[in-house]
Amino acid sequence: MLQMRAEAGLVVRGLGKRFTAAGREIAALEDISLSVATGEFVTIIGPSGCGKSTLLRCIGGFERPTSGTVLVDGRVAAGPGTDRMIVFQSFDQLFPWLTALENVARALRITRTVPGVAESRRAACAYLELVGLSGYEDFFPHQLSGGMKQRVAIARALSVRPRVLLMDEPFGSLDALTRTTLQDELTRIWQETGVTILFVTHNIEEAIILGDQIVVLTARPGRVAATLRNPLPRPRSLEAPLFYDLWETIHNLLGFRRGARVGVALPRRRVVFEEADVPQLATR
Repeated sequence: MLQMRAEAGLVVRGLGKRFTAAGREIAALEDISLSVATGEFVTIIGPSGCGKSTLLRCIGGFERPTSGTVLVDGRVAAGPGTDRMIVFQSFDQLFPWLTALENVARALRITRTVPGVAESRRAACAYLELVGLSGYEDFFPHQLSGGMKQRVAIARALSVRPRVLLMDEPFGSLDALTRTTLQDELTRIWQETGVTILFVTHNIEEAIILGDQIVVLTARPGRVAATLRNPLPRPRSLEAPLFYDLWETIHNLLGFRRGARVGVALPRRRVVFEEADVPQLATR
C-alpha cells in the first residue's frame, strides 16, 4: 500500500522568477533547468538568498514562474497539486488542535485519497508506523519533539501518495544528533516508498549523505552552477576518501576559498590533497 507509483519524472525547463520589492525588480531565479528521474533523491544547495526555497515553491505550484515550465510525468504543473507535496523547515506546519494521527487522517480525507473516517485512520496509522511513530498517534504537536513533528509532517505528505516530495530544509532547525537520525530515517523511508525527493539544504555534508544527484546553485539570481552525480555507495560514510573530494568540489562551486569558514558547514574531518586530485564529477 505504501509503494509509490512508478514511471516518468520531473522536468524543469528554463525556469525564471522575478518579483518587485521596495520599488525595484529583483531576479530570484534565472534559466533553471533540471531533469529528475522517478524515484531519484536530489539535493539542492546554494548560498543564502539564491532562490532555493523559491525554486521549490515554483515546482510545488505555490509561486508562478516568470518564465519556463514545470512538468510532472510530461504534464505541465501550473498550480498546486497532490502530485507534489512539500515539507517545510518550520515545526509549526501541523494543525496544533489535531493529534498526530488526526493530522495525517485529515489530509487523506481532504484529498479523498482514502474514503471514510475509519479507513483514513487506518491508513494514517500505517504512515505513522512508516516514519517510526507507532505509539504516538494520540499525541498533540505540543507534546512532540521537533524531530517527531517533522516525522508527522513527512507522514502526512507521503500519505496522499505524491509523485514528488519537496523538502525545504526540513532538518535545519534540529540539533546535530536528531538531524543525523532523521537523515538515516528519511533514506529508509525513501527506499521503502520509491518517492522522488527534492531536498533543499545549506549543509554540504547533508547534501552528500542524502543526494544521488546534487544541484549546486549560484548566488542570486540563482542559476545551476553544476549538477553532480554522487559516486558514493549507500550507506554513505564520512570516512570515505571520495566524500572529502566531493565536499571540496561543492565548497569551491559555492565560491568559497579553500578552508574558508564562511556560511557553510565544514566536514568533521579534513583530508589534505592536491587540486589535481579532485575528480571531475560534474555531469554537465
